[in-house]
Amino acid sequence: MVAAGQPYVVAVARRTDNELIFCKWNGNKTRHPSYGEFETIMKKVLGAPSMKSLAEKILKVEDMKMYVAYRKDENYGPDGGIVYFIITPLSYNKGELRKLLKEVQEAFKTGMQEGDVDEEKLSTAQEHELNKRSSIKKAIEAAVEKYGEGVAMTDKILQQLDKNKALVSENIAASMARIEQLEDTLEMTEQLVESTSAFADKANKIKMAMAMKNLKMLIGLVILCAGCIALLLHQMGVF
Repeated sequence: MVAAGQPYVVAVARRTDNELIFCKWNGNKTRHPSYGEFETIMKKVLGAPSMKSLAEKILKVEDMKMYVAYRKDENYGPDGGIVYFIITPLSYNKGELRKLLKEVQEAFKTGMQEGDVDEEKLSTAQEHELNKRSSIKKAIEAAVEKYGEGVAMTDKILQQLDKNKALVSENIAASMARIEQLEDTLEMTEQLVESTSAFADKANKIKMAMAMKNLKMLIGLVILCAGCIALLLHQMGVF
């Protein structure tokens, strides 16, 4: 699944006749509603005055919400060289886009070598003919995937900081919740201890009361027994 911010298309054109000899769509063409105009736009850029004076440029197409970036390579292929094109959403960082242009340039040459495609082939290749070369397609795909949605390193760091901040906040909240739960548990324990202590005090009082009662009964029983013995002895004439 291609992410929304990734490039729409990568293409290579021959400068002598403005022929697009390679065109690799990244994901489904319909990701952009005006995809059918992309090749026409690239050919217009090939014929623009800036193509003669600027080796590299990023054009902002405001109404289509996209960048059209190109990079010339005059020392590779036929006379006049070739031009690398990348079309991306406006969310793609321009600094990352310039890096990707260089990466695509190297990837295309690597794919040519790995596929045993002679450099002279660039002079005679028909429109989209090099699309059939899997070595070129794989090399371009790897370059595009490397830069993903074109997020700048500073933005990546800020995003990571935001994630870390959110994670720390979650950990703090979880810790606070555990502390509150522990405090509730301690409060319940204290209450239980107090209740247990009050119960123990009451039990001791009851125990003491029962002991006193038993003592009184024992004393009364002793006195009663002594009285009975004295009465018996009196009746027997002992005194």
